[in-house]
Amino acid sequence: DILPELLQNAGPGAFRLRAALAATLSSVYGMYCGFELCEGRPLPGKEEYLDSEKYQLVAWDADRPGNIRDWIARLNNARLTQPALHTYDSLRFFESDNERVLFYGKRTPDGTSTVLVAVSLDPYAP
Repeated sequence: DILPELLQNAGPGAFRLRAALAATLSSVYGMYCGFELCEGRPLPGKEEYLDSEKYQLVAWDADRPGNIRDWIARLNNARLTQPALHTYDSLRFFESDNERVLFYGKRTPDGTSTVLVAVSLDPYAP
C-alpha cells in the first residue's frame, strides 16, 4: 500500500516497468487493485494512495483510458508458459552496454525452460 514517488509522477511507463520487474524477477507476485489502471494519485505529501482500498471500497472503471491491462495479461501469459519464471534460485544478472537496461535470466533446474529478460529502467522510454 506504499505509493512510491515514481508511480505518482511517471505515468503508465512506470507502472509497466514495475509490473515487468515484479513478474519476471520474483517467483510469485501480486498487485493492488487499481495498479493495472495506473492509479497513482497520492494523499498530499505522502506515499499513500488517495483512494486506498485499505479504508474503503472503490468502484474502479476497468476500461478507463491509459490502463495497462493488456501489458499485464502478456506478462501473466509469459509466466504461464515459461516455467523458468516460477523459479527464484536461478536468477542471474548479466552485463548490459546500456546503464538504463537491466539484463537478467532464469532457468528451470532441468534446463527445459530458460528466459532472458531485458528491461528498460527508463519509465519515459516507449
